[in-house]
Amino acid sequence: MAEYTLDAETGIASSPTERTANFFKGIFLDNLSTKVNFKNNECIAIGYIEKGKEAQIKEKYFNSDIEYESLTTVVEGDEYQFIVIPKSLDATLRIWKYNVSENGELYSEELLLEAVGTPLLIETQCTEVFPRVGVEYEFGDTKFTIPLMISGMDGKFTITDYKNLVKDISIY
Repeated sequence: MAEYTLDAETGIASSPTERTANFFKGIFLDNLSTKVNFKNNECIAIGYIEKGKEAQIKEKYFNSDIEYESLTTVVEGDEYQFIVIPKSLDATLRIWKYNVSENGELYSEELLLEAVGTPLLIETQCTEVFPRVGVEYEFGDTKFTIPLMISGMDGKFTITDYKNLVKDISIY
């Protein structure tokens, strides 16, 4: 008999030995497939979804509307949307809420969600200087965190570190 851990807010039930399921939507999350073409060392795709561009993201990166509509959504604001897609079904994604210390240093304040191998939709507020959320990726020996920020210069998703590991799938 398999044991599952259920997150009552998201409906995600996970198990170390069984498939991850979204009980609210009635699907197994490891059945979700995307049309992202990863190259070389890229292990995660992150895209800023500009308002009004949701249909283009669905069409370009998902096989059906139901796959996009079934994404687990992390809500930490409502100004910006990001899509996060791991390359491996075994990769762990952690979504962290950030805060800024009195000294101006960024630190992770709260774990908002941990998911294994499933694409996520993140709704958040953003600033050019300090992000509100970050995505931690972990698979095998690879572990890093990417803050979700928008450039004040051109309004585009800003990848400061790990550029060779992150595929930018933003549609502007």
